[in-house]
Amino acid sequence: MPESLKTIETAVNNDSLTFTLPSDIPQKCQKYNIDLPTDIKRCIAVILYQNSAVSIGKAAQLAGMDRVAFEYYLSNNRIPISNLSFEDVMKDAAQVKADTTAL
Repeated sequence: MPESLKTIETAVNNDSLTFTLPSDIPQKCQKYNIDLPTDIKRCIAVILYQNSAVSIGKAAQLAGMDRVAFEYYLSNNRIPISNLSFEDVMKDAAQVKADTTAL
C-alpha cells in the first residue's frame, strides 16, 4: 500500500469495515476534531434512513444515539425527519379536519 494512503477500520453493528483514505485525511480530521469512526457510522445511518432501508430507531441505534438525539442530529444537519410527501400531509390534515368536524 502506498504511504500516501491510510487504512481506517471501524465497527458497524459488530461487523468490521475497512477502507483506505489518503494519509492527510486523518490528520485533517484531527485538526478539526472530527471523530471519523463515529461520523462514518452516522453517515451510514442517515443514508440508510433516507432510503427507507431502516427505521429511524434502527438508524439511531446504528449511529450510536437514542432516537431523540438522532432526530436532533438530522434536524441540525437539515435532513428531513419525515419521508412524507406534501400530498400525504395534506391528506392527513384533511382526515383530521373531517374527524374533528364529526365530533
